[in-house]
Amino acid sequence: MAKVVKIDIITREIIKPSSPTLQHLRFMKLSLLDQLNFTMSTPILFFYPNKIQNIKQKSQLLKSSLSKTLTLFYPLAGKLKDHSFIHCNDHGVEFVDALVDCPMTDIFQNPDNFLLEKFISVDFNHTESSFRGAVIQANFFTCGGLAIGVSLSHKIADAASLATFLMAWTAASLAKETPHTVVPHFISDTIFPSPADSLTLPPPPPLLLTIETTTRRYVFDASNVSMLKAKAASATVQTPTRVEAITAFLWKCLMNLSGKKLSRFIKQSVLIQSVNLRPRFDPPMPENYIGNMSGKFLVETKDRNIELQGLVVLLRKGLEQVSKEIEGMDMEGILEFAKKFGELHGRDDVDMYSFTSLCGFPLYEVDFGWGKPMWATVTNLVLKNYVVLMDTRDGKGIEVCLSLSKEDVELLERNNQELLTFASVNPYLEACF
Repeated sequence: MAKVVKIDIITREIIKPSSPTLQHLRFMKLSLLDQLNFTMSTPILFFYPNKIQNIKQKSQLLKSSLSKTLTLFYPLAGKLKDHSFIHCNDHGVEFVDALVDCPMTDIFQNPDNFLLEKFISVDFNHTESSFRGAVIQANFFTCGGLAIGVSLSHKIADAASLATFLMAWTAASLAKETPHTVVPHFISDTIFPSPADSLTLPPPPPLLLTIETTTRRYVFDASNVSMLKAKAASATVQTPTRVEAITAFLWKCLMNLSGKKLSRFIKQSVLIQSVNLRPRFDPPMPENYIGNMSGKFLVETKDRNIELQGLVVLLRKGLEQVSKEIEGMDMEGILEFAKKFGELHGRDDVDMYSFTSLCGFPLYEVDFGWGKPMWATVTNLVLKNYVVLMDTRDGKGIEVCLSLSKEDVELLERNNQELLTFASVNPYLEACF
């Protein structure tokens, strides 16, 4: 049963850049990949220990440092126009202060996704007029703990862009340069230019936001990750990565789930994996190139008996293909992939799963001046069959947030003992207060 926790909104205000955006930067054209992305986002929550003694002072620090950061990340404070460019008019971003009437330990005992969603207010039914480049919510607990929710629109930023923004914001809050501090460059349109003529985008896949989903949290500790890496190794892929091993294992579990529900025919199982393209260019592109510079690869199989090693081989081949094709990516190829993505979503004979990895990004380095977060997690995973992988706090394990229909979540855990052998289901979080 979900916890009953009262969350009171104290203030809701618009934070503008501390300095006006220069006239020649007032219009930022969206790249082709920007335009193909939905206006939705995947919000991240950062939980901090009970060191917050003066709420008003800490809130003001967050707002003033955010204002300075928006001077660099000025498109976040702008408005979407004609779905093709951002009018960088310094409108600002929404910042919410909230009071939570319980200690943070209550949240950590059994993290409840429906409650976590209340720590960051997002609207997934964006229109152009209601577009928001960013939303921030600071949640102050009775114990002195703090949870900061951050949501950036996927029209402007991918995961690497979010990490760059967070490092710049914390540097402004600490009033000093950090090893991760960089100056952002909004030049994705020069790398993946959109067509000069109006772009007819493929329609969004049907039922993306209309099916009620349940998000389940699974944690693979370092020892179980190592065991799965060993199981996934083969002569073809001798040293699979943590992400490859866990992704293949989860895909296998989901394929088994599909098999339990079918009696007449075998569905095609399709996995879509997001990939940060910056390091795959030759030479690699800097992480401070902001925008959607994340591509996707698609792998598929009808072999329900395929072993873990075989799935890892498919994933590795898909990743290598992205690396080979990146320099030759053109508008036609990108649009063709988007079209295929939409078509597969609408087919009854296909099970499609979308995977995103945030592993390796410095999310546990997000320090505003009162220490590093005890826990970083994602919330509001409203898309069906959507899986997000993140580092655990020690950097060795992997935390998974998996969004399925309620029926599928129950069937997955009831009929897949191997999943429960390697992963802990929504375990208690060790609080370092």
